[in-house]
Amino acid sequence: MSELSTQWLRSERASLAKARGRRKLDVILDSRQPEALVASLPAEDLFFAIQEIGLADSAPIVRLATPEQFRLFVDLDAWKGDEIDPEKVLLWLRLARGPEDEEYRARLAGLDLEVLELLLRGIVRVFDLEEDGEPPDELEGTIEHTAEGRFVLVYPSEGAEYAAARRLIQDLYAEDPFRAGRLLYAVRWELESELNETAWRWRNARLADLGFPSPQEAASLYAKVDPSAPLPAPGAPPDEPPGFFLASLESGTLLDRALGLLPDEARDELQLQLVAVMNASFVADRVDVSDSDAVRAQAQAVRATIELGLSQLAGDEPVRASTLLAGASLKHLFQVGFTCTLELSWKAQRLVRELPLRLAANGAFLPDAPDGDALETLLRRRPRYHGGLDGPGARAEVRAFATHDEILRAGAALDRIEALGLSLKAAGLEPARAAASVIEAWGDAGISRARFGELFVTAAAREASGLDFAFASLPASMLDEAARAAFDDDARLRPAFRQGAIAALERAAGAIEAPVRAAAEAALDRLEAEVGPQLLAEGRLDPRFAAPWIVPA
Repeated sequence: MSELSTQWLRSERASLAKARGRRKLDVILDSRQPEALVASLPAEDLFFAIQEIGLADSAPIVRLATPEQFRLFVDLDAWKGDEIDPEKVLLWLRLARGPEDEEYRARLAGLDLEVLELLLRGIVRVFDLEEDGEPPDELEGTIEHTAEGRFVLVYPSEGAEYAAARRLIQDLYAEDPFRAGRLLYAVRWELESELNETAWRWRNARLADLGFPSPQEAASLYAKVDPSAPLPAPGAPPDEPPGFFLASLESGTLLDRALGLLPDEARDELQLQLVAVMNASFVADRVDVSDSDAVRAQAQAVRATIELGLSQLAGDEPVRASTLLAGASLKHLFQVGFTCTLELSWKAQRLVRELPLRLAANGAFLPDAPDGDALETLLRRRPRYHGGLDGPGARAEVRAFATHDEILRAGAALDRIEALGLSLKAAGLEPARAAASVIEAWGDAGISRARFGELFVTAAAREASGLDFAFASLPASMLDEAARAAFDDDARLRPAFRQGAIAALERAAGAIEAPVRAAAEAALDRLEAEVGPQLLAEGRLDPRFAAPWIVPA
């Protein structure tokens, strides 16, 4: 390939990386050499582009694809688990048929015979005249004899399947009569389970060459490693040309800056390593690769986890990071990053086991947002970071951990959660009794609403009304008295109520740490902000709208 064509292909791939949705189709078709561009692209990247564009609009690209690329489209999209999906195969065949029969037949010939046999088996009934003899007279449907006279084919009387199957068999005979006869013989005599197993095996072997491992091997991606151990050498990357999909995810992160310091050849090799890690994650996490949004989200999570591993070992220094990348296994960097999140997850699991951090299995975690939400995301099968930990006003998005600072913020949240859990335990919180009280007041849905803030301010209102400081509801008959005790004439919380509430929590728990005091003060601020305006406007509270106080309606 000439230097000029190499530069042209890099430029076209960069344009594809920037394009979104149907604009990708325009980039390809407006190229000066669309067929050469498509042939130069990794089949996997092309498949993702087709899914992003939409199958209905992607026929022009499918008809430019090589037979090998087309076969991968079917490998990726036409299987449900370990069984072929005939409707998807027919869809791809319809997309592949263009005005040039020769090109279509080349794509058809590139598919495994077993895939076509399984497709036809569900549509056409085949009689082998040499071994079956003449078929019965009462057959229903459209009946045809094959050109060599050996088979009788019985199609459905009408419909899209009839037309598709009939044309497919005609195409097969036009391309290679001997191969077509073998196919019909297999449709008639081979066991469906054996055909499916053979097709499945061929398909998986091809995907393995592209970095899609077996489920057992893919699971090793999430293995715990020793971050301080020497980095292993990288394995062989997939034998693929450079692509454009991963470039669409670049956002100026440490990984991007470090890659940018490497020569083109080293960067291309690392991108192929990244493809292998991404594909392993698709298998391990059972990502539907035909779902473009799910694919992009998973790819971003993989990059973030590698980024985390890189930052753990290189800090925020691009030069050091690029030196490390030059001889590193990206799979190992991913495992280093994932191990950091595992340590947080294990602590979160321990806290939930040992401390009263929710009222019921289906209830919300008691720490108020964002800590309670962060606890939930840390307990996921793949621990995630909650954006609310970034600070006031931050987007509460859930994303993969990407930086050491995020690890530190999540660790600090767990420290606050532990302090709160210890205080609740010392204060005698009985989750089952508190849950019953919440359900009595707010119904079953209340379990997902009641957190520390609601329990604490309600316990404080109980004490201010002459009841005990307890994690239970406030009787509706005591609501007016509680409001008078808590709020002044301007609907602001009385300083004495604030001080008394904190003091009551300290007495119940023995002592409270600074994070617990801060959580209690924040809960009192929310009480004033949510109840005060209603009290000022109406002069009294309606039990139905007295939250965060837990009051039976």
